[in-house]
Amino acid sequence: MTRIVWIAVLFIFIVGSYFFVSHIKDSYKILPMDMNGEDMSGEFDDTWFTYQDPDGRFKVLLPIIPQYAKETMNDPNIDQKRVYDMYVAERGDGTTFMITLITFETAPGKDKEKALLKTIADEMMASNSSNQFEEIEYISKNGGEILDFTIQNPTTQIHANAFLKGKVIVVLATLVKDPGRQSVDFDKFAESFEMTSKDLP
Repeated sequence: MTRIVWIAVLFIFIVGSYFFVSHIKDSYKILPMDMNGEDMSGEFDDTWFTYQDPDGRFKVLLPIIPQYAKETMNDPNIDQKRVYDMYVAERGDGTTFMITLITFETAPGKDKEKALLKTIADEMMASNSSNQFEEIEYISKNGGEILDFTIQNPTTQIHANAFLKGKVIVVLATLVKDPGRQSVDFDKFAESFEMTSKDLP
């Protein structure tokens, strides 16, 4: 299994666990997917460019065209579907940039926002016994909450933001071998992210 597919499976497992569908997770597999990346033109800034996803839902600065995976999961507890869209770009130095969109049929209540975001962070941390939170905090921005957190293990540092936008949970993450590059890369990546879909409230 390639590293990118493994990362996609991991993130879907993480978020799926929140909905208590363990019997689905046990047999859950990524369906055949296009892993060739979208041939998109962009405005280049050094080695970075503005990537617009094909569905027009967001734009973001990236150093390389991402590969794309999509999957739908049924949640039998409340008879709803969750749609996962994942964009993964791995630079030559091994730094990985990830955008994950989890779309609900109905928007989660604002009263569940912090608990949902914290669950995502906790499951990411628990996915590896050597993981430890270095930092975790909620940041209030534009009328909503962003959970900003950093996870460290002996080989990799993960910096992520998770937030709720209407019916969509967005997880932005970078995975690096050299923590010295983390803040520069993550800030440029995360601060450039913009939801552009007209369907969003």
